[in-house]
Amino acid sequence: ERASVATLLTDQQAAGHARAVRPFWVFTGFAATVDAQALEALTDHPDVASVTLDETYRLPEPAAEPGGPKLPGWSLERVKAPQVWGEYGIRGEGVVVGVMDSGADGGHPALAGSWRGATGDPTKSWFAPTGEDYPTPGDGFGHGTHVTGSIVGGAPGDVVGVAPDAQWIAAKIFRDGGSTTSSIIHAGFQWMLAPGGDPTAAPDVVNNSWGSADTYQTEFWGDVDAWVAAGIVPMFANGNDGPVAQSVGSPGSFPQSIAVGATDVNDVVAGFSSRGPVTWDGVTLTKPQISAPGHHIYSAWPRQLPEGPYFTISGTSMATPHATGVVALMLSGAPNLTVAEVRDLLESTARVEPHMGTVPDNDYGHGITDSYAAVTKASHSGVLTGTVTGPDGPVEATLRVVGNGWKTTSSATSGQYELAVTEGTQQIRVSAPGYVTQTVTVDAVAGEVRTQDVTLAVAARYPVAGTVTGADGTVDGARVSVEGPAGDPVFSAADGRFALDLAEGEYVLRVTANGHGLYREEIVVDGPETVDVDLQ
Repeated sequence: ERASVATLLTDQQAAGHARAVRPFWVFTGFAATVDAQALEALTDHPDVASVTLDETYRLPEPAAEPGGPKLPGWSLERVKAPQVWGEYGIRGEGVVVGVMDSGADGGHPALAGSWRGATGDPTKSWFAPTGEDYPTPGDGFGHGTHVTGSIVGGAPGDVVGVAPDAQWIAAKIFRDGGSTTSSIIHAGFQWMLAPGGDPTAAPDVVNNSWGSADTYQTEFWGDVDAWVAAGIVPMFANGNDGPVAQSVGSPGSFPQSIAVGATDVNDVVAGFSSRGPVTWDGVTLTKPQISAPGHHIYSAWPRQLPEGPYFTISGTSMATPHATGVVALMLSGAPNLTVAEVRDLLESTARVEPHMGTVPDNDYGHGITDSYAAVTKASHSGVLTGTVTGPDGPVEATLRVVGNGWKTTSSATSGQYELAVTEGTQQIRVSAPGYVTQTVTVDAVAGEVRTQDVTLAVAARYPVAGTVTGADGTVDGARVSVEGPAGDPVFSAADGRFALDLAEGEYVLRVTANGHGLYREEIVVDGPETVDVDLQ
């Protein structure tokens, strides 16, 4: 048992064979410096499951970038933070954000006013387990100040934070040289659960712009589990080892972590951004969950460092605080959201652009985090529920809110559905293969549940035929299909001809053939159609 191991360490310390013994409750274990005799006693003890070295970790070295935009900054615009501030008046009020990093310059004009310790017990808002002399918030490396600025940085300094009215607390888990150890990080995890020994002082969300390049390193698995159990949202950087697949770092790779990838000013995934997938217990997961601006990011920097008080750097370390700031805005508008609900909102409201292709994927996750859509769905929408049926009973249909793309699918067995709908008068598009698409108008009220049943009519079917050609003439064996569950593919004949039988509706025609590029075209089927395809 734990007590017997504690006694062993106490005895070894008294005999001079162990020192710096530190007990932990965030996981069942201890950290200590021991000699060979104590090590042998520990490994022989029946209640000791494992003894490992206190591994060393390093923050990524900040990479300077030329220039830097001024407020509110392109990155804030990309996550639509100014739109949330202006339309809803939500700027992060009432939310406490934790930061585990290299510290933060507590006197920086963009950060000083939002440190919770400035108006409360400082022991509940600042923790420095690195052994350095930092009785109050400070940062000799820069990384943590930059990260904190992207979350809460505001006036009277430059407004560089997504949620400038949120409060921050911090655990300085990296030394000024950028290094740390497993035991120091564990101490940070544990402190965040009960800052200053007070569980009621725990933050709502914690930003972690760090990690191990080892995808399957599980050192902090139990720590993240403890946060989730306590209702703390765990945000982690996906890593800077891209663009190769399966390069996501840990703890971002954990199923219970929300991992963030990096995009640039053009909404394109950054080359350095680590990619998934990752497989745990036979289940393959997409990583990251979402993306956010992380390339050429302008934010706060320690005033005593040469580059300060503002600096422009890049990394998924810079993307993660943008997503953390979005979470702060969401929780400010809807304080009772669970960790699972926060994850779902981030994923279901992410912004997707045409160049991203089909998401979720291991480049962008579900897309770029969108604070306006997330806050709208969290606190300015109602719920529409009901059933979708056809002449023969329940129908598995897609219900989509026209204008913002929010959607859901009705049950194939019962026809039941539940859909979040922006407050006000909205149009809902209901479609299913083989049925006539229907649009219904509903009046949604924030926080209310309304019922809308839909009956779909069977659609007429029409032939869709054409010829597939390439640079050398007709193409034999090209695969022709429509995206979605609309039927099986067909293959072109020797003369390049093909024929599909489709129900009335809108489709995306997809044609592939060896040695040729992908062909995609939107088609509307409202009668017999001829579509000729020229492959490149």
